[in-house]
Amino acid sequence: LSLIAPTTLASAADLEANEKVAYESILLWTGNSDLKAEDVFAPNYVNHVDTPISADAPSSRDLKALEEELAQYHSAFSDVEVTSSEQLAQGNMVATRAQPRRL
Repeated sequence: LSLIAPTTLASAADLEANEKVAYESILLWTGNSDLKAEDVFAPNYVNHVDTPISADAPSSRDLKALEEELAQYHSAFSDVEVTSSEQLAQGNMVATRAQPRRL
């Protein structure tokens, strides 16, 4: 599982901050963190990257929709842990290799 997180909260010159935002966005999916989506992303967050699940699904998701999606994921995959094993950052882009595994 590879994830690329947009780092709108950090500048291209601050690779450490960019890596932190990317890592925290992955922690949201693990369910093993006290982080909430609003702790990681700006209030006006919009995700235009994900492919809609069906023709009825929206092509973009706001922060509230992300929180709902995270809750559904945690409910469906409560026995899965996601770990981050590698991370590369350049400019304002961060690529993180994350691995899911059953508990």
